[in-house]
Amino acid sequence: MAPLVGDVMTRAVCMLPPSSTVTDAARVMRDQDIGDVVVAEDGVLHGVVTDRDIVVRSVAEGHEGGLLLGEMLSRQLRTVSPEDTLEEAAARMRRAAVRRLVVVEEGLRVAGVLSMDDLLPQLEPGSVAAELSHRREGR
Repeated sequence: MAPLVGDVMTRAVCMLPPSSTVTDAARVMRDQDIGDVVVAEDGVLHGVVTDRDIVVRSVAEGHEGGLLLGEMLSRQLRTVSPEDTLEEAAARMRRAAVRRLVVVEEGLRVAGVLSMDDLLPQLEPGSVAAELSHRREGR
């Protein structure tokens, strides 16, 4: 049986409500050493904000850190189900040119996040990319 997303996804997801500020998200990213925050309310996905979003949509536009996440989050929801295979998830990432997908159940209820770092050791064990991913986990 092919490995499933639910077998390897990261379940501990940093979530902030849309009413949080860009500064709130940046501090969470710094403190948790992560590159994205899931924007959700009551566990329901609204979108994702990445460190790149903060730079391009907030800092470069001259906004102060008080800009609300709900005003600038990525609304193109790229999701996957825990029951999808890793191959399906990898294909979805390739098509969308993204490095992570939010894992959702029952519509848009957040269950986790699947990143390239979760996928590579499973799909390409022993590869240079998988080795780099493994080293990154140990930081």
